[in-house]
Amino acid sequence: ADWLSLHLKPKLFEAVLWSDVCGDGFWKVFWDNTLGEREVFLYDNSGQPIMGPDGTPVRASEMNELPPEVLAAGVQERTIGQGDVRVEVVSPFEFFPDPLATSMEDCEWRFEEHVRSLEYVKRHYPVDVFGEPFTPMPDANVPTGLTLGRLNPEGLFGTDAAAYKGVKVYEYWADPCSMYPDGHHAVYANDTILVQETPVDSDPYVRFSSTLVPGQFWSRSVTSQLRQPQIQLNMLMTQIAENAKRFGNPAFLKNRYTNVEYHGVPGEII
Repeated sequence: ADWLSLHLKPKLFEAVLWSDVCGDGFWKVFWDNTLGEREVFLYDNSGQPIMGPDGTPVRASEMNELPPEVLAAGVQERTIGQGDVRVEVVSPFEFFPDPLATSMEDCEWRFEEHVRSLEYVKRHYPVDVFGEPFTPMPDANVPTGLTLGRLNPEGLFGTDAAAYKGVKVYEYWADPCSMYPDGHHAVYANDTILVQETPVDSDPYVRFSSTLVPGQFWSRSVTSQLRQPQIQLNMLMTQIAENAKRFGNPAFLKNRYTNVEYHGVPGEII
């Protein structure tokens, strides 16, 4: 059921395609609080959830049951999702491992740099680490690619496709160490720390490799190994095509006193 609901088949093909083309592709498996059923809970002005007598967070529908002094101090409503597992495909251009590591097991920390949409950032990071409301500002161009660049951008991105921008989000995961005995997870965007917590799993990434290279973290892709054979194949196909033209359009013999030189061009008069 999870294989179908999480759409893992196309995500597996995409990650393996990255490994075939670039050497490595990644899955990022993590808990997304914005998924699942959503409910409105009450928070105080410091950004902490208001707890009821039974020790559970108070819902907005239970506001009338709060003591007057709590209401006088000020309350805020925040929509929280029940949460569910989320799987994302991460390209090797978005993943930055520990430079001393030669494998995923050797990584003491890992970085991810991803351009997200404004709506994604608003939904996942409504407040910063201090509980203050966070309003993301676009600061990164979205790579449109050759195909999208040829399309008419009117009505999609305004007057120019390159004008559409996203938010560059940096994510840091560290294994347990002397600085972080239980590991560490942090999210940073727009010069603001949005998340700073102790993760359940400090390494949410699954790696799909092509051809491993001893002593190196990054693998060697099949595509890079096919370059030289492809060049030789292209040269051979070009020679076959040129010879076919010569046989189909042979040279014409002419008297030598006409001072015409032969250069091997199909259809040339000799």
